[in-house]
Amino acid sequence: MCYEGPVLIVHSKDDQLVPYSYGVQFKEVYKNAELITLSGFDHNFTQNTDYVNDIIVDYLKKVLIKE
Repeated sequence: MCYEGPVLIVHSKDDQLVPYSYGVQFKEVYKNAELITLSGFDHNFTQNTDYVNDIIVDYLKKVLIKE
């Protein structure tokens, strides 16, 4: 059985290490996945790590804090 819990995929169309198509494929594999597509970022998001960290924190709040 495949993992069915929440999955966040943050992927840049400009990633030179891992093709963006992989992120799209993972979105299809995981039943409860959300894909956030960015542009202008390398694989490690070094152009603005704070921005990407905020995306992750917002997702974790949404998933973990159920009001």
